[in-house]
Amino acid sequence: MPDVTHDTPTGIQRRHPPPAPAAAILGAGDGRRPADRFGGRTLQRVFAVAPLTVAALMGVHALLP
Repeated sequence: MPDVTHDTPTGIQRRHPPPAPAAAILGAGDGRRPADRFGGRTLQRVFAVAPLTVAALMGVHALLP
């Protein structure tokens, strides 16, 4: 991979692409295995509970000193 520096609107220089797009691309490829293993209803429940769990933990963390 070439060593390229990118300037952002905030003036921060990045040497590598942001991690979110890379994670999305890798996740899309890896998502086939769980989709083949579990039913659609189970995956819907997992993806409904996961953000609620993260939100609850963030709320608890915000309330703690």
